[in-house]
Amino acid sequence: MYLVLLLLNMITSGTFNNAVKGIGFHQVSLAHTYKLVFEHGPIAPDNYFQQGILINGQFPGPIIRVKPYEILTVNVVNKLNHQMALHFHGIHQVGTVSSDGVPMVTQYSIPSNGTYRYSMEVGGQSGTFIYHSHNDLDQNWAMGALIIEENPTIFPKNSKYLYDYEETFILSQCWHVPVDVITAGILGTPFEDVPETDSILINGRSYGNWDENDDGDISLNSDGYQVITVKHNAIYRFRVIALGLDSMLTFSIANHSHLSVIEMDGILVEPVDTDHLELNSAQRYSVLVKMNQPIGNYWIQSEMIPGPGPGNGRAILHYLGAPYPGMMRTQIFENKTLEVELTEWIQDKLYPSPTIHQSTWYAVPSSVDKEIVITSHQVNVNGSTKFDINGAMFVDYDPPMLHQIRHGVNFSNKEPQVYELILGETVQIVFVNTFSDDGECEQHPWHIHGHTFHVVGEGPDGYDPVVAKPIIEANIAKNKNQFRDVVTLFPNTTSWGNTTGTSCGWIAVRFEVNNPGVWIVHCHLTAHMLMGKMFILYEHTEQDPRLGQIS
Repeated sequence: MYLVLLLLNMITSGTFNNAVKGIGFHQVSLAHTYKLVFEHGPIAPDNYFQQGILINGQFPGPIIRVKPYEILTVNVVNKLNHQMALHFHGIHQVGTVSSDGVPMVTQYSIPSNGTYRYSMEVGGQSGTFIYHSHNDLDQNWAMGALIIEENPTIFPKNSKYLYDYEETFILSQCWHVPVDVITAGILGTPFEDVPETDSILINGRSYGNWDENDDGDISLNSDGYQVITVKHNAIYRFRVIALGLDSMLTFSIANHSHLSVIEMDGILVEPVDTDHLELNSAQRYSVLVKMNQPIGNYWIQSEMIPGPGPGNGRAILHYLGAPYPGMMRTQIFENKTLEVELTEWIQDKLYPSPTIHQSTWYAVPSSVDKEIVITSHQVNVNGSTKFDINGAMFVDYDPPMLHQIRHGVNFSNKEPQVYELILGETVQIVFVNTFSDDGECEQHPWHIHGHTFHVVGEGPDGYDPVVAKPIIEANIAKNKNQFRDVVTLFPNTTSWGNTTGTSCGWIAVRFEVNNPGVWIVHCHLTAHMLMGKMFILYEHTEQDPRLGQIS
């Protein structure tokens, strides 16, 4: 009877129609329900004891696992001493924009001691995702992996995508300064930049000796680097997620130089071999690794790039049958890593697999109905450092924007904070980099909520559409474009040392307007987002500008 009622509800709400889009009919499953309790707690992820944010008593939070076309419900209990909202990074939220988890855009923040129910049908998406807080800098603590398992029938027999086992890795940074103090510094007057990183964490663990350490009766995560046990000659899928707060991070394994990249941001790609990964904040890759080295213990390492940074971004790959790596778990790495030059690594070689059907992929639009050029400058506002968007400062909404739209507030002609898009259009967004007030041109990972997009071109200095057009057309003709949800705007200039605000590189992305809602677009270096590096896409049909036909 419950299943019958569920199906009737899905049919009347439109969820059933979404569930059967794609290749024919997909079996409708009962909802997977998770309860996540967020609370402050003592933790020592790198042997430095402090107060962090725990999810169900652990850090990082528990892994959420679902399958395509299943319904995911997450009941959040906020026991923190401040408000929060939870974002499911990379999930398109088709028909469920109110579960996107962006405070004052899609919802009110969950108050202390409050609750909120997020519910979404994940559609045809699959791969590696992440959930994290979208308030202040809390994502540094409040996060966990979200896995949508591929249907194994999509892989051909004897496929280069097949594996025996899998493990998940979350790479992150750690500070001994409370994140609320760091937040106050970047938003305050005078501006105080994010301090130097104390440790790099792999799955919430690292190790070090510290001069000032409140050595209390605490043990959570303080027993050293994580140990990953593997079987000799087995093939492992390592799902690697980066959630750096202000830096790109690497991933490598000693003596294992053949990492076959098979997934990028939830999209299966044509496999490419590499000896290491380079990930910006919220980017994800899956690699296949054969455990074919002599039985022993090997370092897994993560470093900041361009660096320098802590040398203790470590975990241990432990072959079954090797001595337990007890001494390795608490080895001290005091030296900083070396500074390296930022490059684009192998990103231009990563494109969706042409042999596997993926229902979320579509061909690159050959033309666009609307082009949006976004130039963000670092500016001083009454002694505080901010980022503008095309000369304007982002202003928070109250009530949330989605609530206002549903009460009839008109958000047309609100550029550059809000760009209105009509269902069926094709859009090209060009992100333009600029020199900061200290003469630096930095990298910026841009993320678009509600979409996966094609990366179609990039170039040095400022964006000139006449010069860029043949570059973009040539890239599209190759039909080997990145298709992802976080793209890095790299420094790209022919003249270093220019004055503040001078353009120093651009990158262009294209996508179809196919997902009604209000979707924030922001730099995923979270400090930059809080300083104003964000804007909103308002997508709707001609008939439903109030978004009344979605939840």
